[in-house]
Amino acid sequence: MIYRIDRVIEVREDWPLILGDAIQNFRAALDYLMYQFAIVYLGRVPTVAEAKNIQFPEIRKLKQIPGHRFLQYIRPVDLDQMKLFQPYRRRHRRKKLEFHPLPWLIRMSNIDKHRRLHVIVVAPYQASFTNRPDGYRDCVPLIRTDPATGRRHGVTFHKAPSRPLRANTEILRVFVRPTGPNPDVEVDARLTGWITVGKTGPIIPLLDGFGEYVAAVLNRFQPRR
Repeated sequence: MIYRIDRVIEVREDWPLILGDAIQNFRAALDYLMYQFAIVYLGRVPTVAEAKNIQFPEIRKLKQIPGHRFLQYIRPVDLDQMKLFQPYRRRHRRKKLEFHPLPWLIRMSNIDKHRRLHVIVVAPYQASFTNRPDGYRDCVPLIRTDPATGRRHGVTFHKAPSRPLRANTEILRVFVRPTGPNPDVEVDARLTGWITVGKTGPIIPLLDGFGEYVAAVLNRFQPRR
């Protein structure tokens, strides 16, 4: 017996616009910081030509710092502090699946500012399927081997889809042997999803990570009282 998703809640049409605004605000906060560095370094407001080379950089390797286009107008003391927040600082101790916020923020900002909307979908987060011995009607469970684990089960196999949820997506199979004219299995199914940006991940934790990173950078350069 195969169970499928009947319907999926649609993501509001303004979600990509809200996401884009948030991303650009985070990115702009870092760029404004670099602009302030330039004012301090130059002792004046940068010219239009100079401003084209002012933005918060992404430094993946230490050797990129000398001669970097976006590091022309910053004092050495400020640069030393900014290095603490660059991706190259974490390469030697980054855990599996852990990501540095800056490259993702810059990547998503570039997508948005080139007038391309981020694709937002609903993806599965948690799934739970339970039934009772008396939930079988006109059928009995079959014992089958799980191809993924090699274990033998007498109740169900379920497929928690890794791709975006869509109507008619298979989520559960119950293997039974019919014993009457109307075989059926009563299942308590719970499937929750989260709103994600393609393969990047769920939106809310992603934005939280960007916000914490930007706040940490700005707080580092707050004037001391």
